[in-house]
This record gives sequence, C-alpha cells and structure tokens, in this order.
Amino acid sequence: MYLAGFSTPDGPIAQGLVALPTLPAAPAERARLWWRELTAVVNGLYAVGHEGVSARAVLSPNQELRRALVVAVPERRKMQLRGWLATLTRLEMLIPGSARLPITRDEYDDLSDDFPPVRCRVRTPGFQVRGTWISCDFRLADRRAALPALGWLMEEANRRGYRLGYNVNVRPLTVEPEQVRRALRNALAVSDMPGVPPALAAMQQALAERLARTRAVCEEYVAVDPGAEAWLLEALRHLFDRDFSALRFDPPDWELVDRGFETELTSPVFSDSPALAEDDLCAAVLTDGEVTDMLAWRPPEELARRLAPPYRPQPEVDRELTERVPSLPAPDHGDEPFFFVSYRRADLDRVAPVIEDVRSQGWRLWYDDEIAGASEWNAVLEQRLAACSGVLLFLSQRAVDSKYVRRELQFADTLDKPIICVQIELAELRHGLGLLLSQYQRISHGAPDFPGRLEEALTRIVSAGG
Repeated sequence: MYLAGFSTPDGPIAQGLVALPTLPAAPAERARLWWRELTAVVNGLYAVGHEGVSARAVLSPNQELRRALVVAVPERRKMQLRGWLATLTRLEMLIPGSARLPITRDEYDDLSDDFPPVRCRVRTPGFQVRGTWISCDFRLADRRAALPALGWLMEEANRRGYRLGYNVNVRPLTVEPEQVRRALRNALAVSDMPGVPPALAAMQQALAERLARTRAVCEEYVAVDPGAEAWLLEALRHLFDRDFSALRFDPPDWELVDRGFETELTSPVFSDSPALAEDDLCAAVLTDGEVTDMLAWRPPEELARRLAPPYRPQPEVDRELTERVPSLPAPDHGDEPFFFVSYRRADLDRVAPVIEDVRSQGWRLWYDDEIAGASEWNAVLEQRLAACSGVLLFLSQRAVDSKYVRRELQFADTLDKPIICVQIELAELRHGLGLLLSQYQRISHGAPDFPGRLEEALTRIVSAGG
C-alpha cells in the first residue's frame, strides 16, 4: 500500500487513497450492503485523527463514473491511516472490483491526477448590509434539495457528452463559542432588518445554530475539459437560481481557471482560504451527517445503472464464508507472537501437514477454523491480522483467485505486515497480486531446503519485532 508524503507548516503528513471504480450492476441486496458498508467506513474516519479528507468523482460520459477517497493524517498517525484504509477491503468482498488501493507511487499518481483541467471553486461568499452579513450555503453535494445539484449536474454532463469532475475537501474544525455568539447575534439583526423575507431570516438563524454543532468545513471544486466552460458556468447559475432566487440572492461570479487549484486538489490539508470569517464559516461548515453525505455521495440511480459494468457472480468463492475446515487443530490464541495463516480451503491436504510441522517447532499460528459465521468474519479477521507478527500465505492458483485470500493479503499489506509466501504450486499472479507479492519472500514447498528456509523466514520476522 503506497502512502504519499507532504510537508506542511504544522509538520509532515501521510496521505492514502482508495479508488472506487464504477460500481458493477450487482444484485440489489448486495449493492445495498455495499453502500451501507461504505457509509460505515466513512464514519470510522473520526478515529483516524485525520487532517483532511477528499472525495472525488470523475464522470466520463456513457463510459464510467470513477470515485476516490483521499485521507491525510499527521505522520505520527500513519498506522491508524493504514488500518482505516485496510477496512475498505470489505467493499471488495461484497462486490469484486469495487475498491482499489494503489501499491506504487506511479499508480497513486495516476489516480490522483485524474481530474479535468478547467476548474472552478464553488464558493458563495456572503454580503454585508450595514455591518450585518447574510450567508448562503449553496453546495453541490447537498441531499437536502429535492433534486441534489451534483446529481443533476452529472446527468446533464452525461447527456451532453462532457467529462465532469467534482472534488470536495473536508477538514476538521473547532469553532470558538464567541464565533457562535456573533453568528447568532447577526442572525437576530438580519431578522430585524426591514423587508427581509422570513425564509431568509430563518435561513440565517439555521446557519448560525449549525455553527454550534459543526465538526468540519468544506471546499467544493468542479472541473471540465476545454470546450465545456460556458455550459458549466450556466449550469452552476441555473442550480443556484433554482435554490436561492426566491431569497433574493444573485449568483456569484464563479471563475474557471485552467490548471487551477493544483495544490488544493493534491491534498485536502491545503486551502486557498485558510482563515474564514463568520459569514464564510456559516456557508462552509458541516455537521456529522453532512460530512457523511458528502464523502459517501451516491450518484443518481438511473445514471449509475447506465454506466454500471456487468456483475460477475462468484458462487464458488462466495461459498468460502460457510465452508468449515474439519481436520485442523484449534488455532493459537492469546497475546504471544503468532502468524496469521492465509490459505484456500481446497488446498487443505497440502496446507495441513505444513501447519502441523510449523506448530511442532513451537511457532504459534492462527487461522479461521473457528469463526462461527459471516457476521463475525470481518471483525475477527481484522483483529487477528492487526495483532499478528506476519502472514503465512499458502500460494496456489485457487488462493490467487479467492477474493477472501486477496482481501486478507491487501489488509495485511496495508498494515505493513510482512508476508511469507509458501508456494505449493505454480500460479498466475493476477487480480493485482503480482505487484503486491513481488516485494515479499517466496519459498517453494517442493524445495529440498524448504523446512530450513521457512524456519529462517519466521525467525527473521519475529526477531525484527514483527
């Protein structure tokens, strides 16, 4: 798992990325579980201690809708970031091909740079009236509207054949009590102004009250390829008028910039407006639910259906969740150093003798023989992978093609756990395993010195503190 690094005035940061390709046309229940899992993973970001998160969506008309999440943390919290990124492998278990963690810098850069070049910051600054300000919280990824603006914009871009990019940066924010008090006093002053529509006064009161319970602040950007600039500006004005003309707001003068906002689009910790006054804060802050809505944004169902590639069921692999392993002894438990065994159950006749030999030498091993059912699968495996010294992989073609084995390896690699590959047969490394496993030691089960080489590899990892 590749993590990017940046220097900031507050110290170095580490940044991870997960790509979410166009979701295949999975069965409705499987898709529902996928979106529920994505929401749960996004809600888990608070435990990471992040400095900023980006959510990105790039529409290629009539082809695909690629999405990505980018998370930046202080360097000292790199392992917490790895742990959070690893949980995204749950999405792969539900729908294969639905989440991708870059392994190399080139792969990371390709995903990070995927954004149209002509860009606009969707900002709606407030305006002053005799010392009193009026704010407007126009947002594209806002689910409060009957037809959310971003969904409409995506539909229109697809209909016209334009490539469209959307990016939102979300950063944690602590609002001082005095700022809240000033905003509340300002809202009261707005309500006392002659001729102010009641709906506008109510809006200012709601924005001030939201300031008291905010957790974050956001910045939105949209982008198109050259030739679509006029359409994008007109579409933004249309959306703004649709939602705010009744409150007597005039559309802002949005500006498109060629190759603009490069720094802000590289990492969510960077901002073109680092210090916000109360009027700008009222327009840009987010509550917990709004953060989730933005980061786990869901495209319109009809658009998603048109762009979805075919879903390829894997019934043989799915059966692994309910299969049992009858002939292995109970795995080792406790806090002493142990190795997590990753294997395919169909290979048990070759795996079991090695496990018995390794345990007879005093090594502690854990494998998933005792998990009761699918409801406990994620929690138990993630806990044991996080606690293990390393992973002992039994490599076969069946293992390569098992989405559960791949998920275990991706999770372990994301946590920077060492992997020992015991090759029990020649296998074509596909599904991204060629790149992932190229950095780890591989030991042939048929080699004359196999027992000694395996013992040496296990000893080296434990001696290094793994």
